[in-house]
Amino acid sequence: MHGKEGQVPATVYSLEFRRRTRVLREMGASLTDRKWLSYRIRNDPVIPPNARDLAVRALEEEISKGKTVCMEFIRNYIALSRQGLIPVDIECEWSINPKCRPVMERCVILAADEIIPLFEENAVDLAEVLLKEDEADPVGRIHALYKEEETRFDRSLDGSLSRCSLNIVQERFPGNTLTITIRLPADVILKEERTKNERRNVGV
Repeated sequence: MHGKEGQVPATVYSLEFRRRTRVLREMGASLTDRKWLSYRIRNDPVIPPNARDLAVRALEEEISKGKTVCMEFIRNYIALSRQGLIPVDIECEWSINPKCRPVMERCVILAADEIIPLFEENAVDLAEVLLKEDEADPVGRIHALYKEEETRFDRSLDGSLSRCSLNIVQERFPGNTLTITIRLPADVILKEERTKNERRNVGV
């Protein structure tokens, strides 16, 4: 089926989206492999110290650049999903102990409910967009974010909120810890980054 004149057919978006999904998986896997290689080299007693330091430094620089490229790729991936009306969500999980900062346990992208693992540092950066590590009231922040986005997506998704969920579980043992899991359409990442940039520009 062809789209209206001047519009890109939905099948073109679908093909491009599948291609980018494959690339995103490959980028995450490649960065994870390099991180593991860096760890192995750093802890290998056989390699001479100077050679070890040079190899680790080169790998870390490569990982840093790759992480930045991958993060931008993720933003474009989310933006493309909006244009092609392909559902892409983000799901993050934190452990929260009253005496400690929130710890990101998991952050993944779900494309049509298919889990796409992310490079750990990219996952941390995405989770940080939703909940800063030094947030004074992490539970309140996540709850407020969910209610705000639930209302927004209720309108944009025509009342279908199957892609929005918030789960809070309190664990008494071994400590008084909360596990918070939130799932929202990934568009929330672009919105939150845009809002933070606007606030930064006006000095808020």
